[in-house]
Amino acid sequence: MGDIYDFSSSSSGSRDTLAKSNFARQLSLEPGEYTVLLRAMYEIRMFGDPGTGNVPTINLSFRVTLDKGREFEVVKGLRVVPDIVQGKFMGDWLSVPIRLRDGAGSALTVMDVEVEGDLRDIVRVQMPSGPIDIQPGQIRPIPLQLIQISAFSIKEGQTFDLKFHIIHKGHYHSLSFPHDLTVHPDATSPFTITFASPLEPPQGQEPALVSYAVVVPPKDLGAVIKSPPPIILALHGAGVDVENGFWAEAMPKVPGMWAVLPTGKNEWGEDWHGGSMDDVWAARNALSGLLEKVGHMISDQTL
Repeated sequence: MGDIYDFSSSSSGSRDTLAKSNFARQLSLEPGEYTVLLRAMYEIRMFGDPGTGNVPTINLSFRVTLDKGREFEVVKGLRVVPDIVQGKFMGDWLSVPIRLRDGAGSALTVMDVEVEGDLRDIVRVQMPSGPIDIQPGQIRPIPLQLIQISAFSIKEGQTFDLKFHIIHKGHYHSLSFPHDLTVHPDATSPFTITFASPLEPPQGQEPALVSYAVVVPPKDLGAVIKSPPPIILALHGAGVDVENGFWAEAMPKVPGMWAVLPTGKNEWGEDWHGGSMDDVWAARNALSGLLEKVGHMISDQTL
């Protein structure tokens, strides 16, 4: 399958230089000569009707890059980290994918993780189920539980620094992950929340997936409303990135009415059914507790 939506340069794929999107494609090939066959299709729902008498035109680009990264690395474009509102993380979970290159010889084991830098006395992270194995050729998101000890005041641009302790081929290694935090002084602008996606993990274990959603606050956040209106669940069409500003801007600005823009388990949306819909309701259910952290009470009804 090709990259018809330009997934690899979506916001999740381009947050960091050469970062990967969930939909970017990679092949592991032996040295040699290969023939590449490409087929381009004109999809009228995406590209539009060219009009009577006009011939559909497709612009196609083909690009090859060699993988010259480390034997193991953090895939920064796929990380899931909550925003900070009023000094509080808007989520109790985060996810950091680690990749082990194909041909690495043997699996690596992520033993533990710790917070470094200025936040090490304010925030702790832990792997609830203990060590996690990653096989050669695999990208595995590492679910991490986030425990905030106290609120804090930081400026935009400060990093959240994690260090992973890894065993590979019998040797100890460390792998650093610096992340630029997104900070909001209050809840008046859209922000990202994280939560454990309900994919039936073993009882007491870490979630199989840490998911995220964007929350759009109501118009006139400080207005006194006797009976808060229902929460909007904004289920977009496939191919809409919830972190793209235009989708949040399209939400109705109604006093007291919050909106949740879920992903349904991937950055460009799903067909809202089954496990995807379970993910949507998990986002909705997480919102009440997270807003309570920053002093906002919301309706228990949903629109």
